[in-house]
Amino acid sequence: PRASPDSPSRASRRVPQPRTSARPKLDMATEQKKEAFRKYLESAGVIDSLTKVLVSLYEEPDKPATAIDFLKANLGGPTPAEFEALTEEKNALAQELETCKKELAEAQARLEAADGAGEEPAAPAE
Repeated sequence: PRASPDSPSRASRRVPQPRTSARPKLDMATEQKKEAFRKYLESAGVIDSLTKVLVSLYEEPDKPATAIDFLKANLGGPTPAEFEALTEEKNALAQELETCKKELAEAQARLEAADGAGEEPAAPAE
């Protein structure tokens, strides 16, 4: 016998079965990773620093043209010009260090040569 249009069909009388998938476990693992990362950022002081800079940007009466430059400048990093100057200074100091190392080696060699040529080994004290 055919079902009348008013009576429910077999398909609509089916009881939905609960889905069994790995999705809840995946979501829990993702949530745990997010929470661990949030705790890491908080313990490193990143969240506080970002909050302070964002609040200062919010309170800035004259908003900068580029917010990212404002954030960079107020997070304490050097400007591109300062970075370039620091790089040049580092290179100059590295060169000066190499010069000092060579001078020290030369002075030590001269000292050893003078000690070996001018003095005889001292007699042991009695």
